[in-house]
Amino acid sequence: MARDATARYWLKNAAYLLGAPAYAALMRVSAARATSDHDRIRLARRVRFRGYSLQPYQVDQEILELLSELRVRRARSVVEIGTARGGTLFLMLHALPPDAHVVSVDLEGGAFGGGYPHWKRLLFHLVALGGPRLSLLRGSSQTPEMRNRVRQVLGGPADFVLVDGDHSYEGARRDFELYREIVAPGGFMAFHDIVPGRAELVGGVPRLWQEIKQAHPHREIVRSWEQGGFGIGILDL
Repeated sequence: MARDATARYWLKNAAYLLGAPAYAALMRVSAARATSDHDRIRLARRVRFRGYSLQPYQVDQEILELLSELRVRRARSVVEIGTARGGTLFLMLHALPPDAHVVSVDLEGGAFGGGYPHWKRLLFHLVALGGPRLSLLRGSSQTPEMRNRVRQVLGGPADFVLVDGDHSYEGARRDFELYREIVAPGGFMAFHDIVPGRAELVGGVPRLWQEIKQAHPHREIVRSWEQGGFGIGILDL
């Protein structure tokens, strides 16, 4: 039975791989023609591939403001903790200049949307063609070894780190403590899901945010504090 399940898994991945180049080309060309980040968000939500999409787990108003922040601060070296569907990654790749470098770390499996299927590695790289350099790392972000690997792949400190992986209080704090060490002077971090909501959605991030924001200049991008989740907190380091 286990062997049959494994065979079905790889056959399914092979089928997705065959269609990924055409889907990626459509998304890449359409995104390049789009005149705004808002248009690219609508594109990501509308265009699907066999049930999969690059739909971001974001409130439109909030992610638009974060993308604007990346441009204003001229971020070039970017780290994303938590790739999930790749929706936020897709938007960042098109908001950053071609000479930027994005390193996205995701745990295979795991709660809070972790663990994209193998075929999506090809999709993400194809979508990134002609834009910023993209490096995808699989494994736990919460080890010094992975933190050091991220910095090595990045080739130096990060201008920006987005913490959107393990949403447990301990996990999010661990990501904060590890990756703040590789942020360049004048750089910044952002945390997703700072608005209180159901535990399975936001975990302990709202609690962590209330603690760490006391010690740093910060900004909160929140459409409504009554929305039951989401929200982005920006922390200057």
